[in-house]
Amino acid sequence: MLLQLLFFISFNSFGAPINHYPIFCEGDCPAYVAGVWNKENRICTGVLVAPDVVATNLHCLPKDLQFAGASCANSIFISFPKTVESPEDVIECDHVLHVSPPIQDPALTMDYALLHLKKMSTRSLVHVDTSGIDDDEPITLFKVDPQDDGKKGVIRRDQCRAVQKSIYNPLFISKETPIISLIPCSVVQGNSGSPMISANGSLKGLINSTLVSPDNLDNDKKISAANGTSFTCLNVTELGITGKAASSLCRSSPTSAVIQKASADLASDELKKAQDSFNNDLETQRRKLNDQSKQLFIWKTEQTSYSLSKKTESPVTEVSYVPQCISLSRKIVEQKIKSLKSDDIIMTIEIPKISLYFQNDPVGRFKGRTAITHKTSELRLKPVDLLKEKVPLRLDGKSILLPFCIGT
Repeated sequence: MLLQLLFFISFNSFGAPINHYPIFCEGDCPAYVAGVWNKENRICTGVLVAPDVVATNLHCLPKDLQFAGASCANSIFISFPKTVESPEDVIECDHVLHVSPPIQDPALTMDYALLHLKKMSTRSLVHVDTSGIDDDEPITLFKVDPQDDGKKGVIRRDQCRAVQKSIYNPLFISKETPIISLIPCSVVQGNSGSPMISANGSLKGLINSTLVSPDNLDNDKKISAANGTSFTCLNVTELGITGKAASSLCRSSPTSAVIQKASADLASDELKKAQDSFNNDLETQRRKLNDQSKQLFIWKTEQTSYSLSKKTESPVTEVSYVPQCISLSRKIVEQKIKSLKSDDIIMTIEIPKISLYFQNDPVGRFKGRTAITHKTSELRLKPVDLLKEKVPLRLDGKSILLPFCIGT
């Protein structure tokens, strides 16, 4: 139940080397968003977090510059758009100030780099928030979409939502998780490093990759999703940024096996909760059946189990009810039989069928649900037959022989 593929979303321009990457706004856009381009013709998005510091993804840097202290002069340039408050500007990178740990598993490891610029910018900045990202938190993206094969970029706004405990990222289970998932969220190549902005306008982290829907989702249910690096672990004292770098979540580098186990654990936990609810429904329906049949019968369940399929929703268990035995003792029946009329005893009973379904909801969370349907059935028997060793009766025209639950 793990995601199929993950793609970094930097953009490689083809043709002649880039010597200018003009950035334009689509509508109103904040002055702190920029395009990042380097000597390898790779294009990304960046965000101004200090007058002379831009944050972007580590994978947007040439491999020989992916360490703190590396000189990025003549290698990386930052293009700012013309906005209402600021003119267009291009600033050269001076050196790499701070980076995330080396990328091991690009799916679910942190991916950021802070670049020190050769000159200060007078543009407005964005406040860095290291408090983490809540489940279902709304996030605004400002992303640079490359146009004309990377000859220019356009800043676009997109609204996304953080989703915890999803098959897209089974490790995103708390506010402090360093790698989060936004679902649905449409990102394209060139959006790596796009700032994730909270409802109060602060910077919560950076987009770093896009996800392909897991293979256990139906094609018509697949949606766009993106992973991002939360700044909950970012700790850069010279910039006054104090995240939780010492926490175990910030120091972990999960393997594929760990991710797969986390996905299986999410499914198991949800299935257990659903099973507990299902069992309560079974007992409730059994009591209702006993009341409908005037406590004359004990009802048993017949269960059919299914293997989990790749469908978005699939049944795990289906349970129906059938009479098991006569609940009264033979002695009590013999005492009551004389007072019964000779006419057939006829009962109209709503017999339930209970199904437990397991599904991935529209954002990839595991969910279990119970569905109860009823069939109106006629149960018929002759009073005199209650004196027999096994009592014949008819349920919806089908003959059944029922023993007594109590022998005497």
